Amino acid sequence: HREKPIRTALHVAIAKIADECSLPQGWPELIALIGGLIQQNRQTDTMTSPEQRAEQRRTMECGLECLVVMLEECDRLAASLAPHMDALFYLASGDGSTPAITRRCVNVYRSTITILILSEEKQILKDTIFPSLEKWTQLIEHVITSLQSSYADLEAFRTSFAAVKLLKALVENRGTDVKVKTQAAGVLHGILSFLERYAPQYEAMVVNAEEGGIEEDEEGGPQAFLMQAMEMMATMALKPGHRKAIKGKIQPSLLLFAQYMQLSSAQVSAWAADPNEFLLNEDDERLDINVRKTAESLIDAFFEEFENETLNGVVAAAMRMVALAEEKNGNGNPFWWKYYEVALKMISIIGDCLEAPDEVPPQVLEGVAKIIGQLGNAVSGPHVPLFLRARAFLTAQKLRNFIVARFAGDVDSILLVAAQGVAPENNMVLRVCAMRAFCSFLGHASMAARSAAFQESRVATSIAEILSQATDDVLHLAMDALSALVKHCPAEVAAVEESFSPIVLNVWAAASNDPLVQLAFQSFVASACASSDALRRSLENRLIPRILRVFQLHAELRDQTVGGA
Repeated sequence: HREKPIRTALHVAIAKIADECSLPQGWPELIALIGGLIQQNRQTDTMTSPEQRAEQRRTMECGLECLVVMLEECDRLAASLAPHMDALFYLASGDGSTPAITRRCVNVYRSTITILILSEEKQILKDTIFPSLEKWTQLIEHVITSLQSSYADLEAFRTSFAAVKLLKALVENRGTDVKVKTQAAGVLHGILSFLERYAPQYEAMVVNAEEGGIEEDEEGGPQAFLMQAMEMMATMALKPGHRKAIKGKIQPSLLLFAQYMQLSSAQVSAWAADPNEFLLNEDDERLDINVRKTAESLIDAFFEEFENETLNGVVAAAMRMVALAEEKNGNGNPFWWKYYEVALKMISIIGDCLEAPDEVPPQVLEGVAKIIGQLGNAVSGPHVPLFLRARAFLTAQKLRNFIVARFAGDVDSILLVAAQGVAPENNMVLRVCAMRAFCSFLGHASMAARSAAFQESRVATSIAEILSQATDDVLHLAMDALSALVKHCPAEVAAVEESFSPIVLNVWAAASNDPLVQLAFQSFVASACASSDALRRSLENRLIPRILRVFQLHAELRDQTVGGA
C-alpha cells in the first residue's frame, strides 16, 4: 500500500485484467466481493483491536483505490457498482472513516456517476444516483468545513481536493448540474471564506518557503485544492444555471486569487536556472498546470460572461497588489516585489482588450495607465529583483500599443533600458525578456535612440552572444531579434556585422536538423539582403563559401543540412 512500485505494478495488473477479461461478467465475484467489504466495514466490531482496525482501514483504502483504477480501465463496472453507492456513502462519512477512506470513496463515486451520465444510463441514475446527490453534497460541505482549522494538514487538503473535484464534475454534467445548484453556491462561499483566511499561511508555507513548500503528489495538496477551486468557479461561470452564484463575486474573488498568483521561491529558482522553462510558462498556448495558469483560465472564463466586471476586477486587484507591494517594501519585507510582479502579470492578461480602447471602460484605462506610469520608479536600479525586472519588460512588450499611445515620450527611454537589459552581465532570463521588449519597441523609437542602443549598449553583439549560448525557445527568439534589427537598423547592423555573422553561421550549422531555426535563419538573411546593399555584400562573402562547402560534402551530411544550404 505504501510502496509506490508495488502500487504501480498493481495498477498495471488491473489494467491488464480489464483488457483481457470482459468485466464484470468475466470476474463475476468481483462486485459481490466489493459489496461485501463495504457492508462489512459498516458493522462496528467492539472486539476488534486498534491494530486490526488500522489494518482493516489500510486494506479498504487500497481496495477503493483499485476500484478507481478499474473504473478508469473498464467503464462497464459503473452500472454494477451503482447499487452500492449508499453503502459507499456510509463508509465515507461513518465514525470509523479516515480522510484517506473518505477521499477514495469520493473518487469512486465521482468516477461512477461521470461514467453513468456519459453513457446515458438514465434509469440507473434515476434509481440509485440522483436520490443520493443531496447527502453527497452535504458530505462535500462537511469536508470543506473541516478544512477551516487544518492549515497544515496535507490529508485534509487532499480530501478537500477530491471533494471539490466531485462537485465540479456534478456542476459540469447535464442531469446533475441543476440538482446541485444551491449546494454548489454554498460550497463556493465556504471555499472563498477559507481561502481568504488561509492566504498568509499559504504565503509562508508555499510561496516563500525556501525548500519548495509543502510536498504534493497526484492526490493533491494546497496548490491542487486551490486550482480545483478555481476550475470549479470557472465551470460555474460558464454554466447558465450557476452564473447567478458567480455574479457579484468577480472582483472579490480576483482580489483574493491575486495573492495566490505570487511566484513561489521554487519557481524562481527553477526558472532562473532555465530560461527556456520560463518562456514555456509564459506561452499562452502551453497546457501547463500551475496556480497562475489556472488563475488566467479563470479570468478568461469570467471575461467570456462578465466582460466589464472582469476588467474592473482585474485592474482593482492589480492596483491592490501595487499598494501591498509599496506597503511591504516600506516595512522591509524582502518579498514585496512578488506583489508588484503579480500586478504587472494581471494587466498583461487583459492586454488584448486594451488594443480597442474605445470598448474598454474609462476607469480601466486610467487604472492601467496609473500602474504603467509607476513602472519606471518601481523597477529601476541594480537592487530590483530579477523577476520583477523581467516581468516589467514582458509587460511593456505585451502593452506596447497602449504605451506608445499613452506614453509616447517614454518610448526612447524604454528602448535604451531594454538594450541595457540585454547586456551579457545580466541573468539570461532578464536578457531574453529585455530582448523581446527591445524588438517590440524598436520600430517605434527615434533614429537617435536606435543609434544609441547600438553605440552605447552594443545590442547587436549582445544578442549574438545570447545566440551563441541559446537552445530551444531562446534560440528562436534571438534569431527573430536579429531579423528585427536588420529590418529597422540596417546601417547600424552593417557596421558591426563582422562581430556576429560568424556566430549566426555557427548556429545555423549546429541546428541543421531544426526546421524552425532554418526558417528563422532564412528570414534573417532575406531581411538583411533586402535592407542594405552593404550588409548583403558582407553576408554574401561569408555565406557563399560556407554553402559551397556544404555542397562539396553533401554525401557526408544530413539531407536537412543540404536542404538548408
